[in-house]
Amino acid sequence: MRLFIGIFIVLIFSSNKIMAQFNYDNSWKKITALEEKGLPKSALEVVNDIYAQAVKDKVPAQQIKALIYQMKYNAEINDSSTLQNLQKIEKQTATATGPQKAILQSIRAEMLYRYFQYNRYRFYNRTAIAGDEGTDVTTWGAERLHQEITTAYQASLSDREMLEKTSLTAFDAIIVKENTRQLRPTLYDLLAHRALEYFKSGEAAITNPANQFELTDPAAFAPATTFAAHRFTSTDSTSLQYHALLILQELIRLHAGDKAALLDVDVERIGWMNQVAVMEN
Repeated sequence: MRLFIGIFIVLIFSSNKIMAQFNYDNSWKKITALEEKGLPKSALEVVNDIYAQAVKDKVPAQQIKALIYQMKYNAEINDSSTLQNLQKIEKQTATATGPQKAILQSIRAEMLYRYFQYNRYRFYNRTAIAGDEGTDVTTWGAERLHQEITTAYQASLSDREMLEKTSLTAFDAIIVKENTRQLRPTLYDLLAHRALEYFKSGEAAITNPANQFELTDPAAFAPATTFAAHRFTSTDSTSLQYHALLILQELIRLHAGDKAALLDVDVERIGWMNQVAVMEN
């Protein structure tokens, strides 16, 4: 189960909701037909209509889906799409609230992370600018970019209580359905695992801090309840591994009463600890 982003990954249409005044399914079918004919500009016109209607109908999932497609077609049509799309997502995030805002923050984080991955070679030859507060991602150094990615993912999970109470059903239109819904039923599950893809990656700034975090605490392999209650410490506030630890702890606490879901996340935890832990045996 994962969120789809049309710019980056394969899309699967899964929305079955039909509004009385506007048929979203039919509109998305039109877009599919236009894509097959290689007509992104025409498809964008239909997407713009969907977005406007979704705003009017107050349907967040359709708004987000349309926004994703707007950015996708902008990337196909416009050479300067990277900066424009980031500005678009930031503008939408600034005015959004609740679950919609959290999803947009997660999307922004992924967009920045993909940008880093596609342009990695450039960052190793770029000197960081002290006190850089610019908004043009093309001028950022690796350290600034990783800070922005980390902040965006953390922001997407900041209202934990709200996310844990939010079912994924209302967002089926933007979810690639897999067989993990029962194991990851809440919006927190979805966004937390999206964040974990980055935090578990091991990506780091070019210049590592002198106090770089290393996972040497044996509690990393403790039984689930002990692990979830343990207080891991780090003097390296930028450590991606440390942030991953905290998210895994929260997921285990969230599913403490659900054996199947608990087992799913605990298997992930143990497997990852085997990869990154630095200790004897």
